[in-house]
Amino acid sequence: MLGFLRKNQNYFLLLISIVIITSFLFFGTTQKIPERKPKKEILLGVATDGSSIYLREIEQMVRFCVTDRFDNPSIKTGVINFLNDGVIRNDIIKSGLAGLLLEHDFDRIQPELRAKLSQFQGFSSYSHPEKPSISLENIYAKFAPELLETLQKFRTHTDVTPLVFSDIVSMYQQQQILQPELIRQYLLYEEKVSGATTDPHLINKDLQLFHAYSLDEWFGKKFVELTCQFIHHCASEAVQRGYSIQLDEVKGDLQKKSYEALRTLTGGKTLSIEDFSSYYYQMIHLLGMEEEEMLLIWQKIMLFRRLLQDVTQGVVFEGSGLLDYFKYAKEKISITKYQIPKNLIFNDIWDLLQLQLYITKTSPGENVLELPIDSLPIAEVKSRSPEFIEHIYEICITEKSMSDLFQDIPLQEMWKWQIKNWTLLQEAFVDIRSCTSDNPGDQLHYLDEIDHDLHMRIDEFTKKQILKENPSRIEKILSDSTKENRIFTIPTYGSSTALKGFTKNAELIVFLDEHSEKASSVEKVDLDKEIFYRIDSISKKGESIVTFARAKEEGILNEFLHRELQNFYDEGLCTERVLKKPFEEIKEIIALEKYQTLFQQLNNWCIANIGHPAKSPDMYIKYRLYPWLYAQKNKLQDAQAYINSTYGQQWNLEKSISILSRSQARAGHIPEENFDAPINSWSPVGCFNEEEIGFFQLDNRIRPAKEEFTSFILTNQALLFLEMKHELTRELLQNFPKIAYVEEVAENA
Repeated sequence: MLGFLRKNQNYFLLLISIVIITSFLFFGTTQKIPERKPKKEILLGVATDGSSIYLREIEQMVRFCVTDRFDNPSIKTGVINFLNDGVIRNDIIKSGLAGLLLEHDFDRIQPELRAKLSQFQGFSSYSHPEKPSISLENIYAKFAPELLETLQKFRTHTDVTPLVFSDIVSMYQQQQILQPELIRQYLLYEEKVSGATTDPHLINKDLQLFHAYSLDEWFGKKFVELTCQFIHHCASEAVQRGYSIQLDEVKGDLQKKSYEALRTLTGGKTLSIEDFSSYYYQMIHLLGMEEEEMLLIWQKIMLFRRLLQDVTQGVVFEGSGLLDYFKYAKEKISITKYQIPKNLIFNDIWDLLQLQLYITKTSPGENVLELPIDSLPIAEVKSRSPEFIEHIYEICITEKSMSDLFQDIPLQEMWKWQIKNWTLLQEAFVDIRSCTSDNPGDQLHYLDEIDHDLHMRIDEFTKKQILKENPSRIEKILSDSTKENRIFTIPTYGSSTALKGFTKNAELIVFLDEHSEKASSVEKVDLDKEIFYRIDSISKKGESIVTFARAKEEGILNEFLHRELQNFYDEGLCTERVLKKPFEEIKEIIALEKYQTLFQQLNNWCIANIGHPAKSPDMYIKYRLYPWLYAQKNKLQDAQAYINSTYGQQWNLEKSISILSRSQARAGHIPEENFDAPINSWSPVGCFNEEEIGFFQLDNRIRPAKEEFTSFILTNQALLFLEMKHELTRELLQNFPKIAYVEEVAENA
């Protein structure tokens, strides 16, 4: 999939260049710019140096900054501003200054931010009407998972806070890697590969996230204007501090950067001076300015940049003192971890007792603290505890999902049914009763404009009705589909998930036994319950003992344990003080008494090997598997194979190799002395974290490379310089007077 993206990236550069050049051709290539009548200057406020800030100045800077050469071309305009190298994108948003500006004027920005929250939360992204897996959000999941995660988090906001703005910033930055046209090509590709019916709307669908292209569409007009006011103030401040940039230097800088940008957008083509000049002046024309006005804007941008960049001049980042710390902090170790399986992690005393019950019922259990390697004979387990037996069948089956059946229904057939049964649709869906037209075209157009989720529910309802009216259709699909031989392992008790239509394992086993070795096929079809399969043959292959993990998952152990404790109580085997109270009130005490041999042996082992007793349920939970882990570690140290039998394999330790830094080791509860231990040494038995219990062998020690140190220094230097820019920005914002926004003054002008 990523290869598809890389393969087609040049196509999109070409597309952008065509859009840009076409827009210029549409307007012509003359350098002459029509003369404009002078406008009345409207005062917005005063800069820090006492100079006036006029409405037209800010309007022009907003017009220049609201788009840049990195933007996706809007389907509305088809034009991007190649003169702008990403002033707000890079200097304000990427640098983190945007958050400081928002904080400075949050009260006045908040109403627009609230509108953006409502607008973006109401956004409905594209999904194929027939195959919902072909969707914009699935593309995000594949190629930009962080974007999807942020989008999902953004939908949970209920109030406007700076976090809303932060999420919009994140989504704005993350969505830039996904060009809408690239998304369209990939959706068309998925549509073709999946065999789904062609969606006629996809070719013209706006696939840009939130349909937002320019900065004001993302953040609101006031935020863009606030940023431009800030740039203007910074430029005034720079002049006060002695900075000076002549207009010929400004023009040279602007033309150099725009020439490089235009070459990139045109696929690296060398442009003549005439061609570039033509594009250059046409861009100025499209922005509604004269060249001198453009140069004055760029002059302010250059002054703003120089002011913030020069704050770090003369600052020497001395990294030699960090070398020892770096070597210490960045040293890594390679370890081989051995940890108990996830199903043996005990959350409470009942998990522990379920394991003990399982061992008691399925194995000889000579050593109560060990996990047994061998089981009892199947016949003995079946006679004593049939709950722990599972039945094995080989079934020749053809199974289909609802989406598989829906795929065979063309869009045209679905639309015909909807037109024919419009009254029935309106009875089933109250929300479409407002459409009173009898015209089929109006009805289909109405469905196309309604809420996406409602549209999908109506389409699903339609397809179900079509199948109900044509049951032979399902039969044909099942008979024509490829058969598959599958092995089903079904416990005697518990709830079944092996085949739809059965709620209990016992019910399913009876059904399979009845039809075993029969020549006739069995068909199970229920549209409402989404059951669609055909069984051609059933062969019983034998019986085995249910694994601990499955017995726990199926609820067998929980039910059995409850029954065992109830019998222990009913038979009067508890102490007298226990028997005087109701069963449910003292269930845990009953369990401790019934399994007192286990807990006593565990306590004795802890005293002998850990140095302290284990006399509480929490300590029983923590140390229950330590005796077994100690035994496994000793076998591994002696290079012994520690498990051989099929039954015993369910206790196999999970083996993995990890490379950990010192900080990662601490987070994983690896003590400092173990990190610094000799190569090939073994750690004590213990916890890596709450969900990882085991031990490890230290395989190797990895020293950081010189290149890593250089990168470390550069990263920290960049962070320091960025913080210096932030601090200067905070200082400047304190002294900058608030001025009116353009729309506030324009309304009163």
